[in-house]
Amino acid sequence: MIIGKPKVEMITGIDLGSSAIRIAVGQIITEREKTRLQIVGALEVTSEGLNRGVIASIEDTVSSLSSALEQIERLIGLPVEHAWIGMGGVDIISQISKGVVAVAKSDGEIAEEDVERAVEAARSIAPPINYEMMHIVPR
Repeated sequence: MIIGKPKVEMITGIDLGSSAIRIAVGQIITEREKTRLQIVGALEVTSEGLNRGVIASIEDTVSSLSSALEQIERLIGLPVEHAWIGMGGVDIISQISKGVVAVAKSDGEIAEEDVERAVEAARSIAPPINYEMMHIVPR
């Protein structure tokens, strides 16, 4: 019997807060149809440039985040290529938009392409002035 090599994927989470930036890096290990997460590094550094979740100085914020990323990369011995970022603040809002499209199949079954077209239709609704759309979650 030959046992395959486990599949390993790195995942990074960043919490960008007013007082601290926290980074955790883990390995998602899939082996024999079982998945587990193993934390390989975590750190917390003082945050600069943020005030109550609002970026007051983009230069200071970028500098703090860059420093934290350099430290975690030294700690784990690998570059951080992708990350999930959490950030709060009074200026972050969510808005529900509706995208309406005709279903392509005659039997009424909704295909992935139909969902994608509905998301694109919902995306066409402009966000409020001085806001930018960052993420879309189909419902």
